[in-house]
Parts: sequence; C-alpha cells; structure tokens
Amino acid sequence: MAKVRSAKRATASLVKGQRFTRREAALLAGVKLSTIDKAIEQRVLPVKKAGGQTLTDPDGVALVKILDLVGMPLPVKVKRRVRAWVVTDKPYLAGDEPKLFVTDVLAVSCSAAVSEVAKGALSYGEFRDRYIEESPRRRGGEPVISGTRLGVYGIAERMDRGETIETLLEDYPYVPLEAFETARTYAATHPPLGRPAKPWRDPSG
Repeated sequence: MAKVRSAKRATASLVKGQRFTRREAALLAGVKLSTIDKAIEQRVLPVKKAGGQTLTDPDGVALVKILDLVGMPLPVKVKRRVRAWVVTDKPYLAGDEPKLFVTDVLAVSCSAAVSEVAKGALSYGEFRDRYIEESPRRRGGEPVISGTRLGVYGIAERMDRGETIETLLEDYPYVPLEAFETARTYAATHPPLGRPAKPWRDPSG
C-alpha cells in the first residue's frame, strides 16, 4: 500500500511539472484544436501563460478527453465541476474508472480510454523534455533530438514518407525508439514558422 501511495505521489508530481501547447493537447487528446480553444474561452481548461503561449497540463488533456467522450453539450457550470474533480482527484490515475455524479441521475466517467490518453500525455511530456532540444548552437535553433544534429522536422518527414522506426533505428542505433516517436509528435504540433500546420489529428479518427 505504501508503494502504491508513493507511486501516486510521484506521478502527481510529474503532472505538476508538465505543460503542453494547445496543439499538443489537441493531438494527445484526439480532439480538434477548436475544442481546446473553446474550453479555454469558457475558462474550463486549466491553463498557464508562459513565453507568450497558453499552456495546459495532463489534467487538461484528461479533462477535454472526458468532455469529448460525453458526446453531448454540457453547461459550463457542469464542465467546471468536472474540471475541479479532475484537477483535485486526478481520477485518470485510478484503475477503477471512477465517476462523478453531476446530477442525481447523470454521471461523468473517467474511462480506461481517458486514463490511456492521460498516461500517454505524461509519457510524451517526459520524453519530449528528455529527447527534444532547441539551441541556437545547433542547426540555427531548429529542434533536434538531444545530443545529435538530427532535425526533428527531417525525421518526421522521413516517417511521413513511409520510413519505419525500424529503418531509422538501423540508421541511428544510438537514438532510442522513443526519441523518434516523440520527434514526430513534436514536429506535428510545432510547425516551422512560415509553414502551414500539417494535419495533426490522428488519421484514424
């Protein structure tokens, strides 16, 4: 039991330290960017301003996924109740699909799908901070895989053309698999200046 509590505290600490851009949150949650913007406008999404950007965290990713899966319009007041529940209790870290009753008969569930999305966001945030680097001393500030000169956009383009991660691992055996996966997501959610954003929603959605 003590180990479980310790693991939950460690994960909660990781949640607090992670921030995602609007595009990252949309891609990770599998929702439209307009869904993120509407949640911000309604003051439903937990956000923080930094570096001229509006950022959210894994709580925000889980929240928009829950609201998206509800499949019906909810009053803003109810959405804010769901937000308070997600931020305070972090139900996506539980394993029993907890529910919040918003009326006597209507409950909002934090399903396994929500937990999977939130945990995916946690993993992405951790790998992004570990493997993606931007420095004016490397390729003029273009994002690269840390410790290399491999440009994130170049790697993403190769994967978009059909190259597999297995091929990339053969070419660059010193680069972890997670670094390539993270690079592709980062490139999709941080389009180069002057270029239109590519479709960043899951193509299967």
